[in-house]
Amino acid sequence: MARGRMIDKALSTSARRAALHADTPELAEFAQALYPLLVAHADDWGCQPGDAFTIKHKVDPTSPRPLEAVQAALAALHRVGLIVWYDTTGDGSGAQWLFITNWFAHQRLRGHTTDGRSRPSPPPPESVSKTSMCAQTRPRGAVGQTGDPNRREQKGTEGKGTSLSNLCCTSDGTPRITPIAPAEAEAVLVFPVAGTSASRTWVLTAAQVAAWDRLYPGVDVVGECRRALAFVEANTRKTSKGMPRFLVAWLNRTVNQTRAPSRRPGGVALPGWAVKP
Repeated sequence: MARGRMIDKALSTSARRAALHADTPELAEFAQALYPLLVAHADDWGCQPGDAFTIKHKVDPTSPRPLEAVQAALAALHRVGLIVWYDTTGDGSGAQWLFITNWFAHQRLRGHTTDGRSRPSPPPPESVSKTSMCAQTRPRGAVGQTGDPNRREQKGTEGKGTSLSNLCCTSDGTPRITPIAPAEAEAVLVFPVAGTSASRTWVLTAAQVAAWDRLYPGVDVVGECRRALAFVEANTRKTSKGMPRFLVAWLNRTVNQTRAPSRRPGGVALPGWAVKP
């Protein structure tokens, strides 16, 4: 796992970050300061153990805030949408974990594992309640009480193509269990496509981005794929089957344009310092 992570300067003007002042005025600045530390400590998939005890003593050990304040700050970050704070069993009795929202949109990961997760995946955004089940439990006083997120039962469940069930609520507050598909939890971009596909979409996964990161060093793969998405939305849509070939061709053109020497009108080459590496 990397020693550091990228923090986008857009965080300074983030509406979700600003919403903490309205959501929890007395803890807003503490929650805002805690969030970048959570990003720095997240694994390659944007997740980490989320119980208050672990967060206090591993992520922010110098803070004088009590466990109850850490618990409240995590709940506030979940409510405004900066993190997804989830429970691995869905009933408040399992291990508490958190996921950094929009993780793969801001992190350029190279060499991280692409053969599937061995840790509990977060629920898809559309199934996340504004009130986390983790917020309804008291802070745990020891790491051992949170359970082992890598126990064999969880690995076996994810290996069969279905992730752990997480709790979400119906409109009347009744809890229900929703299975989570790994492809949904790891989606980076969604492309509209033509054809007879039921969903009419093609999903660019984190695993595919990681593979292309290794094949195209020095290329902002996610950034180029966003440009390709804008092209697809403005022009004739590709088919789901043809999307990988289209994006590979797009990345190859980017590499070729980067390598081509820039020239002034008349064929005079620019000085070396003006040519991009």
